[in-house]
Amino acid sequence: MNDKTKYRASNSVWKTTLRGKSSKLSIQLQLNVMRMLADMLNNGFSFQESLAFLGLIYENKAILFQQVGQRVIETGAIAPGFKLLGLKSQYLAQINLSERHGDLAGTFSRIAGQLADYQKQKKSLIKVLFYPSVLLLFLAMMLLLMKFYLLPSMAFVSSNKNFGIWLVEMSPYVMLSLFGGVLGLWIALAYHKKTQTARAHYRLLAKLPLVGRLTKVYTTSYLAHEWGKLLAQGIELTEIVIIMKEQENTKLMQELGLVFQEASQRGVAIYEVLAEFSFFLPGFAIIVRQGEQKGKLAEELHLYSQKLWEELLNKIEQLTNYLQPLIFLLVAVMIIAIYAAMLLPVYQNIEVFT
Repeated sequence: MNDKTKYRASNSVWKTTLRGKSSKLSIQLQLNVMRMLADMLNNGFSFQESLAFLGLIYENKAILFQQVGQRVIETGAIAPGFKLLGLKSQYLAQINLSERHGDLAGTFSRIAGQLADYQKQKKSLIKVLFYPSVLLLFLAMMLLLMKFYLLPSMAFVSSNKNFGIWLVEMSPYVMLSLFGGVLGLWIALAYHKKTQTARAHYRLLAKLPLVGRLTKVYTTSYLAHEWGKLLAQGIELTEIVIIMKEQENTKLMQELGLVFQEASQRGVAIYEVLAEFSFFLPGFAIIVRQGEQKGKLAEELHLYSQKLWEELLNKIEQLTNYLQPLIFLLVAVMIIAIYAAMLLPVYQNIEVFT
C-alpha cells in the first residue's frame, strides 16, 4: 500500500469516526457554548479559534466541534454548522441573520439569554405542576378504587344516584376522555403545522385562548429584533426582505419574505402588509410606519422588541403561577364532592335506622 492509499484509508476512517461520535448538545451545554462563544469573540478570538478552544474545554465533544468547523468551511456559512449542535430553527435563523448585520457575538449572547429563560421557565413549570400532578394521580387512583371496590359493596349508596356517585362510576371514561382530548388537540396542532403554511399555523395559534397573546408577542418581538439589528447595519428593508427568504431562516420568515417582496413589487408598503397578519401585534405596523417617517426605525424596533420580550417572560410566569392554585382548587372541589356524595347516603341510612 503506497502513501497515497494509506492517506485515503486513514482519512476515510477519520471521517467515519467523526460521523460515529457526533452527538447533539443538551440545552445546558448549548447555553454554555453560546455564552463562551460570545465572550471569546468579544475578546478578540476568531470564530475558528473559538471552536478549537471549545474542543479543548469539552474534550468529549471535541469531534463535534471539529465537525462544526468543517461544515462552516464547506458551506461558507455558520448556521449550517451549528445545526449539528442541535440548535432549534429559531436560533439558527438568528445566527444566519447575524452574518448579515455582523453582530455575531451579540447574537450568541442573545441566544444564550433565550436558552437561559427557556430553562428557567421549564424548571418553574415543573416545580409548579409537580404537587398538583401528584394530587391528580392520587385522585384518579381513589376514583378507580371507589369504582371497582367500594361501590359494589355499598348497594344502598349506589341506589342513591347523584353527581358524586355518577362521577365515581364514570371516572374511567371521564379520565380517558380528558386524556384523549388533550392528546387529540396536540395531534391536531402537529398535523396542522405539518400540512399548512407557517402563516396559517400561526394564525390558528393566535386565535387560541391563553397562548394566542403569547404567540403574537413572541412573533412580533422576534421579527422586530432581527429587523432592528439589520437596519442598524445600514441594510434597507427591501434587502432585508430578500434575506428573509433564505432557506436557513425559519419557515415563517421565508413565507413572510416572499409576501413582503410581492407586496413591494405591487407598490404596497410593508407596514400595510404587517397590519393584515393576525399573529403580529397591531402596534407593530404602526411602529414600522412611524419609524420609517422619522428615520429612527432601527432604534424604535430594538426598544420595542426588548419591551415585548420582557412582557412575554412576565406573562409566562403569571400563567405558571395561576396554574397551580387552579389545579389545587379543582382537586379540592372534586374530593369534597366525592366524599359528600359517598357519606351523605350513609348518614341518611343511619338516621333511618335510629
